[in-house]
Amino acid sequence: MTKKRLWILPVLLLICIILFAGYAYNQIITKTTFGEREIKNRVSSLYNGEVQDITKKKHQYEVTFAKNGTIYQVLVNEAEGTFSDLKVIKEGPKQEEQVEITEEALGEQVEIKLLTKEQVVKIARSQFDGSLEEIEFVVTDEGGYYNVDMENEEDEAVLQIHALTGEIITITYDD
Repeated sequence: MTKKRLWILPVLLLICIILFAGYAYNQIITKTTFGEREIKNRVSSLYNGEVQDITKKKHQYEVTFAKNGTIYQVLVNEAEGTFSDLKVIKEGPKQEEQVEITEEALGEQVEIKLLTKEQVVKIARSQFDGSLEEIEFVVTDEGGYYNVDMENEEDEAVLQIHALTGEIITITYDD
């Protein structure tokens, strides 16, 4: 009678192997999805902004975030974590307004003076011989920098100059 029941053990073992293989296959094939927390971290780190709202619609998240006073919205695919359709919802203050506010705030709070535009142009001309086309101040946490557009007969260049130290951050040439 014991010989007749010997076939049960291999059959049970085979059933266990099939069930385990099915479970493993399902785990491998099933797509992982990104949760709200992970999406928030990805948007914050990629755009260096503060996430204000996350809404899930079908298989994607609609994320609203703020950066430098401007409100943006981006769509993030739940399964792949890819970004699409970045758009501005509300414009922040214009650069000229930020320069005045920043210069006043820096002057009052830390007593650090930004370089004047004349000083910045002099520094730029020491590195690139040409005429000034445009100068623009960009606010950053480190005090800001100036974008200086210059050109001569041969080249055009954009120089980024640190607004506090006068250090040339980058020089980009455009033919």
